[in-house]
Amino acid sequence: MTTGTVPPKTDAAKVAALLRRQPEVCMGCVTGKLDVDLERVVAAVEALGKSITVDQTLSRCTVCGRLQWVLALAP
Repeated sequence: MTTGTVPPKTDAAKVAALLRRQPEVCMGCVTGKLDVDLERVVAAVEALGKSITVDQTLSRCTVCGRLQWVLALAP
């Protein structure tokens, strides 16, 4: 996994792009798809939430299929 000091805005843009392509993705699958650690994904979602609504609901992840908390961009 990639570590280091990548600006949260860069990670936020990657998370937003992923959620636009594939909504309702769990945090675990976001980390795997973007190859970053969980702390960076959390920071990215927090940064993204300052400019757009990020919904978190209990649903089936569209990547792994497990029932858990998933992220999606609000319409």
